Amino acid sequence: MEGRTPACTFLRVILSRQHRTTLIRAARVSCTLCYCAVVMASGPNSYVTEAPTLPRVLHRAFQVFAHAPCLGSPRIKPSPEGAEERKRGSDTAELEGTASSAPEPSLIHEAVTDVTSQFGSGEPNIEYKWKSFAEVGRESQFLAAALLTLLPPRGVVGICGPNRSEWVITDVACCFADLVTVGLHTSWPEDELISILRGAEVTAVVCDKSLLPTFARIAEASGLKHLVCMDNSAGEVIAPSDVGLHALPALIRQQEVAAGPEGDPPRPFLAVSEENGDEMFTLIYASGTSGVPKAIMTPKARWKRDASAGIWRLEQKVIASYSALAHGMDRGLVWQNLLLGGRTGFVHPDWFFPSIRAIGPSLFFAMPHHWNDLFADFNSRLRDALAAVCM
Repeated sequence: MEGRTPACTFLRVILSRQHRTTLIRAARVSCTLCYCAVVMASGPNSYVTEAPTLPRVLHRAFQVFAHAPCLGSPRIKPSPEGAEERKRGSDTAELEGTASSAPEPSLIHEAVTDVTSQFGSGEPNIEYKWKSFAEVGRESQFLAAALLTLLPPRGVVGICGPNRSEWVITDVACCFADLVTVGLHTSWPEDELISILRGAEVTAVVCDKSLLPTFARIAEASGLKHLVCMDNSAGEVIAPSDVGLHALPALIRQQEVAAGPEGDPPRPFLAVSEENGDEMFTLIYASGTSGVPKAIMTPKARWKRDASAGIWRLEQKVIASYSALAHGMDRGLVWQNLLLGGRTGFVHPDWFFPSIRAIGPSLFFAMPHHWNDLFADFNSRLRDALAAVCM
C-alpha cells in the first residue's frame, strides 16, 4: 500500500500492522482513493451448482446452516448509571434461538478496537441481536406467501429503507415468491420516486416506518396498491382509500397462524424444476447523484451466477453491511454470505465504529469514496479527542 494520501494513512492506522499485507491489498486509485479486496476461491458449494433454481439454492442454504447466526441488528445497550467505562468488544452480541452469538475475533475487529478505544468516551455500547438461518428462511417464506396474496404473479415490489434484516428478508421473500424487486434509495426526492415507481410498474413498496408518510403521499400518483411497513406499527399514517396498508411482522404472523403451531411455510418454488434465466430478477438503480437515476435490469441467471460466484477462503465469513442495499455492492455481498453460511451485521446509522467493533468483520469492503468518508470521521474524532485533552 503505497502513497501518502490521507486515506492511505488512515488505512495504515486502522489495519493491524503485522498482518496488514496478508489481510488486505490496498492500492492507490487516482490520487486520493483506496480500495480493499479479498481473495476468493473458484468453485461454489455443491448444493449451489446442483440446485436448478435460485429459490432452491436459498432453501438448501437455510437448511444446511440452520442454527448458524445469519442477520444481526444493532441496538444501544443502556449503561449503568455512573458507569465510567462501557464494556467493549463483541462479547455483548446475543442471538435468538440456538445459534452461537459471539463473533470470533478478527484482525479487522482487533485493529478497529485498538484505534477507536482511544476516542470512545462518548460512544454507546452497541450489541447485536442475531437471527439464525432457520429463522430468516422461515420468516422470508411466510412473507413470500403473504405477498402472493397481495400481488399478481411476477408483480414488482419496491424496497426502501436503511440496511436492516427486514430489507434482506423482503428481498429473499420476493425471490421465493418469484416477484421482481426494485431497490429504492432513501435519498430520492418524491418526483424521482414517482417517475421510477411508474416506470418500473411497482405496485407494492416495503419501507421503513420513517419513509411510510412519503410513499403514502405519492401512492396515488405513482400507482401503488400496497404499502408494507417494516416495523410493527405503521403509526398514524393515512394512505389513499384504495391503497392497502400493512405491517410486515403482522403479515408473517398471519401466515404462521394459518400454518398452525408445527406447520411449515408454503414452498411452491420446490415444485419448479427449472426457471427461465432470462426473466428479470431485479432492477438496480444508480443513486442519481450525477443525474437522473439509471436502472440495470438483472436477469435471474446473472444474479444466481454472481451470488454464487465465489467462496471466501477465510474460515470466518463475517461482514458489516453499511452501504445502501439499493446499490448492487452490499446487496450482492449479503446474498453471497447467505449462500455460504456467513454472518451479516448491519451497521448502526449513527455509530459506525462501535458497530464495526461489535460485529467483528473478517473482511471489509468499501467503495473509494467510502474510505474518504471514514477518514473524515476518524479525523473529526481525533480532533475532538485532542481538544478534550488540551482543555
